[in-house]
Amino acid sequence: DLKKYQAGFFQTTQQRAAKAGFQAWIIGDSGDPARALELLDLFKRHQVEYHALKDEISVDGEVFKPGHAWVVPVKQRQFGLAQAMLETRTRFEDNTFYDVSAWSLPLAYNLPHAKLTRLPATTDSSPLLAGEAPEQDAKAWIVSWQQMKAPSVLQDLLDAGARVRAATKPFSTGIGSSARSFAEGSLVILAGIQDENKLGPVFESLQQASASGVDVYSYNTLLTTSGPGLGTSQFKLVPVIKPLLIVGQGTRNYDAGEAWHQLDQRLGVAPVMVEIARLKSVNLGDYTHLLMVEGSYTAINKRLKSRIATWVKDGGVLVAIQAAATWAESLCFRDDDCDDSQDVEQAIDEPVTPMAYAEFEDQSAQRTIGGAIVTARLDATHPVAWGYGKDMPLFRRGSTLLKASDNPFTTPVRYAENPLISGYIGAERLEEMSNQPAVIAERHGKGVVVRFANNPLFRGFWRGSERLWVNSVYFGPILNSTELLQ
Repeated sequence: DLKKYQAGFFQTTQQRAAKAGFQAWIIGDSGDPARALELLDLFKRHQVEYHALKDEISVDGEVFKPGHAWVVPVKQRQFGLAQAMLETRTRFEDNTFYDVSAWSLPLAYNLPHAKLTRLPATTDSSPLLAGEAPEQDAKAWIVSWQQMKAPSVLQDLLDAGARVRAATKPFSTGIGSSARSFAEGSLVILAGIQDENKLGPVFESLQQASASGVDVYSYNTLLTTSGPGLGTSQFKLVPVIKPLLIVGQGTRNYDAGEAWHQLDQRLGVAPVMVEIARLKSVNLGDYTHLLMVEGSYTAINKRLKSRIATWVKDGGVLVAIQAAATWAESLCFRDDDCDDSQDVEQAIDEPVTPMAYAEFEDQSAQRTIGGAIVTARLDATHPVAWGYGKDMPLFRRGSTLLKASDNPFTTPVRYAENPLISGYIGAERLEEMSNQPAVIAERHGKGVVVRFANNPLFRGFWRGSERLWVNSVYFGPILNSTELLQ
C-alpha cells in the first residue's frame, strides 16, 4: 500500500507540473555566489534538480548571467517540493495557520528569481568556490561587505589582531582590470597600520577567506579614483566585540538559540550568556553589547533599567528584537523621559461590537501574523543597512510595531506601503504596518540602541536579513550622532 501511495503521489505531482503554466524557475546570485551556493546545496540535499544557465537572459528587467544564475525545471520528480520551496502566494482557502504561511527560499536568501515560460539553454558546470586571492606585498586589502561570508572574515581578522576599517562612503580604486567600485561597509585592511608581529596572522586570515570563496582585492596605493582616500577618516576602525546574550526564563528559547547560532557557528564569536535573574549581578562594563531576543523582560526592575541606560550612554550597544524592542522603548536616557508624573492620556472606551461565536477563529486569524514575507525599503547609507540595496524581503511574524523616532535619520529599514509579498496577513494588520519602521537605530550618549520589529535571524535559515543584525553588532559602535542643532 505504501509503494502504491508513493507511485500515485509522484504521478499526481507530474500532472500538477504539466498544468503549472510555466517551464522553470530561475535564481540569480545577486553578486554574492556564497549565498546562492547555500541555497543550491539545500536543493541538492533534497534532490531538487537544477542546472547552470548557459546564456544571458532578461526577465522583467532583471538580468541573469551565466555563472551567476541557475534554472530549476518544472518537469522533475521533485516538482512538489520545488514548488513549496519557490512559490509565492497571498491567497488561501483557509486563513488559519498553525505555523508560518510562506516559505519562499529565494526571498529568504534575498536572491533575484523569476518564472520562465520557456526553458533556457543550461549546462551542468559547477560554480567556482575560490575567491580573489590576496597579494602579500599589497599596501591595502579590500573585502566587499556585500558578500555573505564577509562578517566571519571580519571576526577572523579581529581575532588575529588586525586593525580593520569600514568604509562609510562609497569609493572606487584601481585602474584597468583592477578597477572596482566598493559600497559602504567594505572592509579595508591597511598593511602600514598593522602591528608588525600581527601581519603574518592577518595575511593568513585573508588567504583563508579567499579559499572559502571570499574575494579579497589587493592594491598598492591608498589613493582612490573616486570617493575618500583609503587612509582618511571616512574609514572607521571596527572595534573588537564582547557580547552578552540574555537567555533562559523569560526569553523565547528558539530566538535565543538562533542568536547564539549566528554568533558562535557563523561568526566564530562565543557569547557570554546570562539569565535575566542573574543580570543584576553582571558588570555590564565588561561587555560591548547586550543582545535581547523576543521575550518578557518585566523581571528587570527600575534600578537595573537605570544601570542599562547608563551603560548605553557610556558606549554600550543594545540590540533588541520584538518584545525586547518594546521594552527598550521604556529606558530613560533623559530626565524628561523618566518623568512619572506626566499625565497619561486616557483612552475612551468604545462599545464592543457583538460577534457570533462561530466567527472567533476567523477574527483571530485576521489579527495573528503567524509568519509572512513583506517588502521593506532601506536607507543603504545607514550602517545597519550596509551591504544591501534599496529594498529587500523581510520575514514578518507577530504584530510588534516600533515607537517611531523623532530623529529623521534613525530609521534604516521601513515597511513598504503595500508590503505583502507572500503569505497571509489580515487587512487590519497590513494597514497598521504600512510605511512603519522595521528597524530603528538611535544613538544615546556614546552608545546605541537598535530596535527590530521582527527577528532577522528567523530559524537560522533567513539568510537574506541576518546582515541587518550583524551590522548592528559590528557597526553599531561606529554609528554617528545625527541630532540636528536647534
